[in-house]
Amino acid sequence: MKLTQLLGLLALAACQCSFAADPSAKLGVVDVRQLVEGSSMMKTMSQDLEKQFSPQKEQLISMQKKLEDDSNNFAKNKSTMTPKDRKDLEAKINNSKNELAQTEQKFRAELYQAQNQSIGKIMEEVKAKVSEVAATKGIEIVFSSNEIVWSTPKIDLTSEVEKKLK
Repeated sequence: MKLTQLLGLLALAACQCSFAADPSAKLGVVDVRQLVEGSSMMKTMSQDLEKQFSPQKEQLISMQKKLEDDSNNFAKNKSTMTPKDRKDLEAKINNSKNELAQTEQKFRAELYQAQNQSIGKIMEEVKAKVSEVAATKGIEIVFSSNEIVWSTPKIDLTSEVEKKLK
């Protein structure tokens, strides 16, 4: 976070140098987070990912339930089990734990990758619409409001870009 803020300040400082040469440069700001999170594309993406990953999620829940049942069975019956049965059930439980951990890790990695790809597409669309609004208004530089400490509301383009995204 500190690195992002530092880079933002450095970019702003560099821009101020160029504004000295051209004080008429027009600026704008947008709330990128609001644009991405509030977009209909984000809602669609969330629904699509839910549908796509629902079977894997159900599989994980089923595996967790089975592991819990086996663990409860072991705790309940271990005193009456033969040493071989106890050893076999312990091995089965350990294998189930390992399999569950691997399946969860794979699920999270696939979900994370799919989310990143979808958000990348949304960001491309947001950037295109920001560029469109900026060009229409003759704005030369648009900053993310998340990196700006303060700006006047009259240069905030967020609502105009939101309209273009719908």
